[in-house]
Amino acid sequence: VSAEVYYVREGHINNYALNFIVPVPANVRDISFTWQSLAGRGLPYSINVVSSDQEVLPRPAINVSHSGEIPTSIQTWAIALKCSGLKAAEVDVTISLEVVLNRSLNNITHLVFRRKKICLVNDGDVELPEDVDDPQLLETVMLPPTGLITLVVGVSVAMGSVCLLLMIAYCVRGAANKRQHHHGGQPMRTS
Repeated sequence: VSAEVYYVREGHINNYALNFIVPVPANVRDISFTWQSLAGRGLPYSINVVSSDQEVLPRPAINVSHSGEIPTSIQTWAIALKCSGLKAAEVDVTISLEVVLNRSLNNITHLVFRRKKICLVNDGDVELPEDVDDPQLLETVMLPPTGLITLVVGVSVAMGSVCLLLMIAYCVRGAANKRQHHHGGQPMRTS
């Protein structure tokens, strides 16, 4: 399952989406962003990515230049969030993107994306499946399993336990009734 969030669409910034700190599960190694300049020309940008704990999540790497121009055609780029595996922690990752719309008018847009990367011990050595990139600014990330399997197993165990308890109660009650019937004295005779 992949999730997509539009931060800028047709020139309008989605401030609501920018206010969230998005968790990045331990099994997600890369987050992808897709961008395209609709201004009819490339727009100058600069990107900075900061990890709050360099020991757990060394400086995340991006696969585009830290500064350049947003292309007029759709382009997807990614940030690698590879944990060191030294210790388990939740690490704040801040992605700052500055886009110059008009330098002479000092028209500059600042976008800040906040993530909370979950890192596990020895997470750095484990190879996980690659994420899917969907060209559509939008972010693509693989989500962790939903927990449906855990729910199904839990409900099955609970139902099995209830059935077992009901069968035990029925057997105990049946045995008690038989003992009471056989030890109740002389059988009754009629003439």
